[in-house]
Amino acid sequence: EHNGDLLSKFQNFIQNSEQNGIIIMSLGTYKFTIPEKDKKRFLNVFAKLKQGVIWKYDGKLSRDVTPPNVMFVKWLPQAELLNDTRTKLFISHTGR
Repeated sequence: EHNGDLLSKFQNFIQNSEQNGIIIMSLGTYKFTIPEKDKKRFLNVFAKLKQGVIWKYDGKLSRDVTPPNVMFVKWLPQAELLNDTRTKLFISHTGR
């Protein structure tokens, strides 16, 4: 069963990825910057995937290099997304 309480922007993205599911990437709540070269590496890999990727990211964004299957957000309803049956993978730093 899908959680009906997800915000509409997340729900729309998830529905567009419904057939293959979604991947959640969150590197925590602290202000964390990832080097541009590493961010591009992630994006290059994500662009090859069939799944949609929701990436919680607080840094600067280069929209021109963001694949259509990637959604950057500054906040996400993590518990709800992880409980959604369409979530296939969670990428995290797992804390300190």
